[in-house]
Amino acid sequence: MMTLTRTPQPVIARVHGIATAAGCQLVAMCDLAVASEAASFALPGINVGLFCSTPAVAVARNIGWGSVANL
Repeated sequence: MMTLTRTPQPVIARVHGIATAAGCQLVAMCDLAVASEAASFALPGINVGLFCSTPAVAVARNIGWGSVANL
């Protein structure tokens, strides 16, 4: 994830399927994300208290905490 932030070129994510947890974090860390209609994103475990907060950092920086709460 640190390499993505240090790369001088723009990093583009292309999502065709499910991006959950660290996959969702990877997409959120990119400069641009392009998703097909079949793509879906999730932060599983957030409703049962077993969620690792690391993916939430990148997601919240890009879509905001209010949107994270509604996932």
